[in-house]
Amino acid sequence: MTAFKDGKGDTWVLRIDVGAVRRLIDQCDFDVRKICEVNDGKMLLAELHDDPLILTDVCYCILQYNEKSREEFESIMDGDTLRAAFDSAVETIADFSPSQTSKETLLAMVAKLRQVEQVMQELSMEEMDKVDLEVVREALTKQSGNSLAESVSTPPHSPSVNSA
Repeated sequence: MTAFKDGKGDTWVLRIDVGAVRRLIDQCDFDVRKICEVNDGKMLLAELHDDPLILTDVCYCILQYNEKSREEFESIMDGDTLRAAFDSAVETIADFSPSQTSKETLLAMVAKLRQVEQVMQELSMEEMDKVDLEVVREALTKQSGNSLAESVSTPPHSPSVNSA
């Protein structure tokens, strides 16, 4: 059992039992028992991480007996809350696993996923640092000048003789 907080400071406790697993399969077509398996070229763990709609559905299904409607619950799922919910959901899924090896594998995969995210962010920032703003400014100025020149030299559309 783990918990996450939303942007309003409310705490949401996730606990997976066999009933929650069955609800997830029936209502969300999401089988936590196969979270580390690849299906159709995609791993369920990656889908849970990459798709905020899937993550929200999974969390809402686990929290089926809460006092909020689906719409109310979805409205609290902003970026920070989604990240906290993902961490909580994965930890809860790992805790549900009766196999210590499966639990450790899942947690190791999440740790590796976080490392990959960090590397991607660093590389993106390095690439952004290489952008020469003067070159961009010149290109945009030249492009704006060409667009302006084209609009001045192109006569407005006049009705055709045959269109009357």
